[in-house]
Amino acid sequence: MPVGAIIGGVASIGGAILGSKAQKKAANTAAQAAADNTAANNALALNIYGQNKATLAPFVGTGTQATGQINSLLGLGTTPAAQQTQYQNAFKNFQNSTGYQFRQNEGMRSLDNSYASRGVGQSGAAAKAALQYGQNLASGEFGNYLNALTGQQGVGLTAAGAQAGVSTNFVNQTTANNNNAASAAANAAIAKGNATGNMWQGVAGGLGSIFGSSF
Repeated sequence: MPVGAIIGGVASIGGAILGSKAQKKAANTAAQAAADNTAANNALALNIYGQNKATLAPFVGTGTQATGQINSLLGLGTTPAAQQTQYQNAFKNFQNSTGYQFRQNEGMRSLDNSYASRGVGQSGAAAKAALQYGQNLASGEFGNYLNALTGQQGVGLTAAGAQAGVSTNFVNQTTANNNNAASAAANAAIAKGNATGNMWQGVAGGLGSIFGSSF
């Protein structure tokens, strides 16, 4: 058996084995780098999502509260008993939160002074004027209050829409990151499989050189 053929065969086998190890190591390194990068990107996306959610939360919460107040004022409670209680509480909020009570008191005082100055403070006309004033004030201020609540409800709806967009973007970004990592892992697996196949081809070639030279 020629020595040169043996040396060449051994070298071929050794080269095939070393080359396979190098390819597998490179594939593993690439797959790990992709996995690490995906983890970092997902963590960043989650952090930004959390920041955006926290920023939008107060507006969403305000809109939700406004919706609850609107429902209560319109008698949209869950049960008749709950409707009555919720309406009463919501109406008290209306009276106490808009300066309504102050304007009513000032208006009534002005009417009283006007009729008293004419000596008819306790007359039917004074009582009728006071009743009409109170009704008009309540109706106008109630409309203003309801509009204000509707505006806050709109703010909440807009913020909820923005939150939904943030959530969708987060899902899309995370999915893309994970798909990239999966693709890198699949490519690494294919590369390692090819490296193994190439190694055995090299081994077979080396053995062929060694044993073939003996015939």
